Amino acid sequence: MIRHATDSDFEHITAIRKPYLLDTERVIESSYRFQMQESGFIGSLTKVEFREDLHHLFLVDEDETGITGYLRVDQDREYKDNDKKIWFSDDAKESYMSGSHAEIGMIGTREDKKRQGIAGTLLEEATLLLRSKNIVYLFSILVVSPLTNVPSLMFHEKHNFERIAISIPHYHFDLHNYQSFHYRKSL
Repeated sequence: MIRHATDSDFEHITAIRKPYLLDTERVIESSYRFQMQESGFIGSLTKVEFREDLHHLFLVDEDETGITGYLRVDQDREYKDNDKKIWFSDDAKESYMSGSHAEIGMIGTREDKKRQGIAGTLLEEATLLLRSKNIVYLFSILVVSPLTNVPSLMFHEKHNFERIAISIPHYHFDLHNYQSFHYRKSL
């Protein structure tokens, strides 16, 4: 069952996220990088940030065992400037910088429920809700350096997101030489 997240979901979502939390100080270790690239990774989430996130489109999937996955969509642009991105086309840049906006803020699935279509189902539900608001594109940002979030990369490719930009290397999220792909999906 898909529903909107509530304040009482924080502990469950934190538990889902825990195995994927990235320790930025260990990124220099090749075995750690390999492990995190293979499993996928995320940043931390405080209770205050979670409560603020509840104002966005924040969906959870739940079954008899509890919350199995989550998806948050923001309507704020992650990047407000262009000096850190190389756009692959003028159309891509224009679609991101103008008009109504929706961007995946975070997505995750419980370890024992991976590869069961939960994230895709949450994406489909979010897509329906965004279309009802006349939003044309859904954007997403995917880390590719200094390590690549491979499960996220595969998810985006499987669900017909297209790469529209890449960031130039810079310091971000406590990572040196951070780079990300910017993705767009037509709704």
